[in-house]
Amino acid sequence: MMKKRNELNFQALNQRGYYIYVVFVLLAVITYLTGCTAYNSVSRKTKNITRGFKGLDRNMKKLVGMTPFNNRTSFFDQNLETNFYETLIETIASLCPRVVILHSAAAGYPEFLDGIPQQGEGKIDNLELAKNGRPFGLNAIVSITLNGINVFEEAKGFWWFKDTHYFFRIQMKAEMYDTETGTKLVDEIISQNIETEEFDIELFKTQNRFEPFLLEDAFEYFVNTIAEKVCDALIVQPWKGYIAALTGDKVILSSGENCGLEAGQVLEVFDSSEIIQGMQGHRFFMPGSKIGQIKITAVFDDSAEAEIIAGSKVGVGNLVKTKN
Repeated sequence: MMKKRNELNFQALNQRGYYIYVVFVLLAVITYLTGCTAYNSVSRKTKNITRGFKGLDRNMKKLVGMTPFNNRTSFFDQNLETNFYETLIETIASLCPRVVILHSAAAGYPEFLDGIPQQGEGKIDNLELAKNGRPFGLNAIVSITLNGINVFEEAKGFWWFKDTHYFFRIQMKAEMYDTETGTKLVDEIISQNIETEEFDIELFKTQNRFEPFLLEDAFEYFVNTIAEKVCDALIVQPWKGYIAALTGDKVILSSGENCGLEAGQVLEVFDSSEIIQGMQGHRFFMPGSKIGQIKITAVFDDSAEAEIIAGSKVGVGNLVKTKN
């Protein structure tokens, strides 16, 4: 009886192994037939699921400011820029459902983002940017810059069979600043080469334009790459808010229902006013120690009221986080 049971178990294992082998082969065939697109799609979906488990403060929504698209090149196509900007916002929203993007067309958009502070030579003043973002309850601020569009030629082939191939090289810069410290959560320069025809190169050189369809694949790559880097950086950051005002015994926060705050919720308060000097003239906020606790008493669309339940040094500008 025992021998027969062992034989049945062995047959079941063999059958299970066969099914696993068949599934593996089918996946390999599908990947071969569809190319990298199918793999990338599965990979992105897997990352989205993983982000849901990794996220801190999963009941809270993080407000992120998006500066207008910054084009430093001589090429200009309003429709192309608008489409890229809107698609990027939509992609970030789909990858990070607990992130609320405040962009130029959104209600409550902070107008200071239209003229972000500069430190000279086109560099963003990170400390002033963080200071300006705090009264709006921003957790981070994203800036996207089109740095350059260049053309180049490359000979490909062997000996006398060589042909000249023509390319556009497009470069973008993605930056995201943390409002708690002023440090960069994302700092990436992303490049993409697009092979094209000699006619398109000459059109760009002589008239500073080219057919929009040439940029579609490159812009899709930029959108997906930037959105994933932004989401991956935000997901490991705790939610944060800021005290906007003190009115009598009331504490006013620059965050409300838009961030998921609820009446009765207890938040920890931290001092976040100390400034330290970094390299190349950059300054940063030093993460401070815990100085008290507050309890939410009333919640509105984009603000909340609270009472101090611990600490005597709670003041305007202090950082608040959810209680661990």
